Amino acid sequence: MSLFPVDKEWFQQKLKEKGASQRKVARVLGFDHSTISRVIRGELQLKVDQAVALAGYFEVSLYELLRRAGVQPAAEGNTLPVVGALNGAFEVKSRPLPPVTSMPVFEQAAVCLVCDDRNSLFYGWVYAYIPASDIQATAIGRLAVVQLDTGVKLVRFFTPGLHAGRYNLTPLTGRPLLDVEVASASPVLHIRPTQLS
Repeated sequence: MSLFPVDKEWFQQKLKEKGASQRKVARVLGFDHSTISRVIRGELQLKVDQAVALAGYFEVSLYELLRRAGVQPAAEGNTLPVVGALNGAFEVKSRPLPPVTSMPVFEQAAVCLVCDDRNSLFYGWVYAYIPASDIQATAIGRLAVVQLDTGVKLVRFFTPGLHAGRYNLTPLTGRPLLDVEVASASPVLHIRPTQLS
């Protein structure tokens, strides 16, 4: 039974373009062999890391892949202020952007960042968080908005480093920063794609 309105023909066309079977794609990307089949049948929703890998393999945006996999942003909801933009390296840049709609209800202090780098697989993705002036315990082991002691802000997976008071910052793609000093870290509360004009 299909739980998600998947565009099966689009997935079949992408597989054909790559000259690959579902099993081969799963093997190349390190997925369980049934994952691709279950996604195409609308029985399974992709995890973020799987969606990123599959979008890269098919050479499409993450938004496009998720839309074809039956994941649509909600049409109603609150608005959140956008406090900055993310480039392809997930560094925060201050830019005026309009508020984002259709987010789940958060505390009033919640804000978001939007990836506006057209060359990134994450173009159009929104990352909601509540800014903090220190390191939030709930950020450890999660994707977080991190400010280094130098003032640079990044979105990274945030884990304890080798030495006390230092942390490892692992990006969604690319090389990690290991055992660095951090001024603040806030967990990302919600991630979703949106279309930027």
